[in-house]
Amino acid sequence: GTGGLEGTVASPADATGARVYAHDRERNVRYVVFVVDGRYRAVGLLPGTYEITVRKDGFALPRPECVGVAAGRTTRDDLALVAAPRAADY
Repeated sequence: GTGGLEGTVASPADATGARVYAHDRERNVRYVVFVVDGRYRAVGLLPGTYEITVRKDGFALPRPECVGVAAGRTTRDDLALVAAPRAADY
């Protein structure tokens, strides 16, 4: 069976359009979902441990988070973004 991951994304500015990545390092599979109205939801994830990161121009998680997903369950992980410098254009 599979499980899911859901939560909110708090940000100093609107988080709509941010991308939440769930990386299963054991299987080397990465899932991506978009934030809508401050919430995200990923379904159909294989059980395991996932490294969670978020991408949104000008914002980032202070550090990646690791969460476990179990079959038949939805894990909640609320995330808070902070202002981050933009990458330099070369």
